[in-house]
Amino acid sequence: MKKNLIKTTLVIIGLIISIAITSNSVTYERKTTPDSLCPYHYCQLSGGFPLPHLFDAEGVSRMNALTFGEDHLYLPSFSFNILFYFLILNLIYYLIKKIKSNFFYRHQSK
Repeated sequence: MKKNLIKTTLVIIGLIISIAITSNSVTYERKTTPDSLCPYHYCQLSGGFPLPHLFDAEGVSRMNALTFGEDHLYLPSFSFNILFYFLILNLIYYLIKKIKSNFFYRHQSK
């Protein structure tokens, strides 16, 4: 029971960190054209990494400035970015756990 609670807590913390990283990745801005990674026909500026998920809304917000609430959030790219960062965090956790267990195993056998 305690192990399941720890695993669930780690997953929730991982998702929260992934959402935070994805939201902050909007500072990675690039110019886009409608035919390159832009789901809208009028794209000028987009933000997000690895896939752009926030697109500058023409006539609604300040031009060449990205903000949540004013500009267009593209959910498939946003969801992919969350999954991307979640998998990276899980890989880091697995590698740290593996290195830690090998380190302690080596020192116990001596």
